[in-house]
Amino acid sequence: MSPHWTLNLNSGLKVNVPADLDNPVTLTLLEVEAWPEPEHAFLRQFIQPGLRLLDADTGLGLDALAMAQGLSGAGQLTGRWP
Repeated sequence: MSPHWTLNLNSGLKVNVPADLDNPVTLTLLEVEAWPEPEHAFLRQFIQPGLRLLDADTGLGLDALAMAQGLSGAGQLTGRWP
């Protein structure tokens, strides 16, 4: 397994990222403690407990984490990595 760091985001979630300061995702999350793209705020407007959701390109899972947080433990989230 590649070296990684576990970061605590300001949303209360934890995420594992590559232990590499040249990685733009790692660097952004270390500096901002959140993913600054507006898509997360947009998603949270529509996600509610009980929904079934799909993250079709999971990557590091940042979108999936934002969606899962909106489900509040009630619903289903499937993440797919190509």
